[in-house]
Amino acid sequence: MKIDSQPERIVALGLPAVEATLGLGIRPVAAGISEKLLDRPYLEQFKGEDYVDSDLGTITSASADLNYEKIAQYDPDLIVVPDWDALAESAVSEKLSGISTVLYATTPYQEGGWESGVQEIAAAVNEERSGDELIDRVSSAISDSAEGIPEANGKTYNVAVANDDGGVTLSPTGQYVLRGFGMTPEAGLQAEVDSRVSGNNDISAEQLGSLTADYVFLFEFQDGGAAVKSNPFYSSIQNRVVWFDNDLSGSMNNGGVLAQEWLTGEVAEKIAESSSVR
Repeated sequence: MKIDSQPERIVALGLPAVEATLGLGIRPVAAGISEKLLDRPYLEQFKGEDYVDSDLGTITSASADLNYEKIAQYDPDLIVVPDWDALAESAVSEKLSGISTVLYATTPYQEGGWESGVQEIAAAVNEERSGDELIDRVSSAISDSAEGIPEANGKTYNVAVANDDGGVTLSPTGQYVLRGFGMTPEAGLQAEVDSRVSGNNDISAEQLGSLTADYVFLFEFQDGGAAVKSNPFYSSIQNRVVWFDNDLSGSMNNGGVLAQEWLTGEVAEKIAESSSVR
């Protein structure tokens, strides 16, 4: 996307867009980050910044409840958002474009996606060099961590959310760090989930054994972890499971480029710990 003039009043919404903007060293007039998200280790540095505004709305890949009036009050000349379906819907996109020019940055769901989003935002604000430096920095962090866990190279994985019924929901998100470690999606269920836009990704409690990857990464939100661990079929995957707590799960599920830089060391450590007890 080509911007006619240098943007000076940028509003960033949605974690991937917010993280790329801040990672490029750009100081926006407003960045939509909730107070809860500021507790994540890689976002704590932005606590107290005057541009952080938790009242701009709630955004996920599936829904967008935006405070358009508050966004407009910042008089932005560019609004940066992830290219999530919820933000691209006409009812939302028309309201945003009625406020200012909108850049829909590529989201980092699959391999290389986070790089594209960073490059797009960097190009829009004439910060291509900063974009290259940020990409190189994060890529180096992933490569350095990969060297410490050679046992992960060539292995397969499943990524799923633990549910409170004892089953799981396979997730197509949060895989870029794993791919950077030389890992690949399990060729059956995981590959099927990754290849489609929508569909039923649920694995029932009785079907846990169908997760056949070398590593099964489970996001432990709320009561889901306890339910899966008490499931009698959990024993069929237990020695291949790597559990991620709330910070790790949330960061892998919807984080951006700054999340990846932090995650690479955290995930590598989890893999190393898991491998040592196998």
